[in-house]
Order: sequence, then C-alpha cells, then structure tokens
Amino acid sequence: MAESSGLDISDCVASALTTERGEATRTRLRSFMGSQQSQLLKNRQQQQPGRRRQHCHFHHLLKKRASIRYLQRSSIGFSMNK
Repeated sequence: MAESSGLDISDCVASALTTERGEATRTRLRSFMGSQQSQLLKNRQQQQPGRRRQHCHFHHLLKKRASIRYLQRSSIGFSMNK
C-alpha cells in the first residue's frame, strides 16, 4: 500500500486534492472511510450481542410508559448472553 512505496497517507491525501483525478480519489477515500466505519460498527455489534437487544427491550418498555416497578422486575431475568 502507501507504506511500501515510501509515501505517507497525508502525502496521498494531499496529492488527491491537487490532481485532476482528485474528485474520483476523494470519492474512493470517502467510500473507504465509510466502509471502515461500517466494519468497526459491525465488529462492535458482534462483540456485544445482547447489548442491542437489551437497549431495545428497555426502550420499548419506556415508550409504553411502564411503571418503575415493572422495569425493575423485568430487568432481573434479562440475560446479556441471548
């Protein structure tokens, strides 16, 4: 990649901004950065499989204006591993 040719990533970005093909390069760079963020998000979701389910569970209860007592009872039996 950029390191093997002796170029720094900032050199690549700077040249992308100053060349005729800069727009296409900027588009690819944005696409690459977006895919990196998507991958990070995917990894984070896989590491914490119960986190999203738990969040949605509580959000649903709060939207339904559940009582505090019901929230407390429902949180006891909720498993993070499911």
